[in-house]
Amino acid sequence: MTGLWREGILPSLCAARRTERVAKSACRRLGKAECLPSESAGFTTSVFRHNMVQGTRPHFRRIATAAWVAVVLCGMVGAWTLRNDRDPLGPQDRNPQGWAAAYERSFGHLAGLPQPRPSRIELALDVFPEEQRLHSRGSVVVRNETPVNIPELHLTAPRRSTSISFRVPGEVLAMQEHVPLYSYRLRRPLEPGETLRIRFRFEVDLARPGTERLALQPGEFLPHIGYDEGLELDNARARRRHGLPVVDRLRADTHRLGHFRTTLSTASQHVAVAPGTRVRQWREDGRAFYEYVATDPGPLADLAIESTLRAAP
Repeated sequence: MTGLWREGILPSLCAARRTERVAKSACRRLGKAECLPSESAGFTTSVFRHNMVQGTRPHFRRIATAAWVAVVLCGMVGAWTLRNDRDPLGPQDRNPQGWAAAYERSFGHLAGLPQPRPSRIELALDVFPEEQRLHSRGSVVVRNETPVNIPELHLTAPRRSTSISFRVPGEVLAMQEHVPLYSYRLRRPLEPGETLRIRFRFEVDLARPGTERLALQPGEFLPHIGYDEGLELDNARARRRHGLPVVDRLRADTHRLGHFRTTLSTASQHVAVAPGTRVRQWREDGRAFYEYVATDPGPLADLAIESTLRAAP
């Protein structure tokens, strides 16, 4: 309404109405019906109609444009909402804290379930320092160290992992895009003391600055058996902001491995180091390869691997 008054449309309307009323009143007093409507009134009315059409046209354009933008935005919001309804976690890099909170809310109930522990790991790891990514594949032998049977197995892939593949002798219970937790119902429950071999393969985007030195932790190149509490938010303020209870959980994993063998490949100008004794070293297709074996590698959390730029001679 303010825009119509500012553009002179409403004043024109008011003036036209006043002119028409004055003309009609004069005709009635004179008794001349033939002057209704008068030429001046008709002229005024036609002028008003012209002004009305010309004045409202820009407003209609702006209103139509705004309505079109609103429709497009509503469609985008609807599509985003539908995607998040289907996939509540979404990509991890879009909102890391929100992703961690959603991971805990979705799978936190699995934290207390008994799961087997790794006893033997065979790993082949390709590190690409210039591209800030790695390709991990291998197998993990797990043992049921609990006094109860384990009917289900839950596996968590590393953060920012893609092309995830697990081979488990059982039926898939849950597997979802952008969600690193995979659940399986075993063909038969894993009894106390029994072992099971799990094969895995995935790629990880490291997204780190610098290429001279890459220090990798187990959570970046190995799957986690069960629900991974290390992916939870550990900041009390962030937990409260996302509606999560403040907890004090023990994050350190003191479980010890019995055997660890790894074959590392990295850029030709890098040197790769892993736990254990280096048993082989060679070059192939312009890359440097190293093989390490550890019969008592210690706690699983200490399996750090490094790829460092070779010092100049």
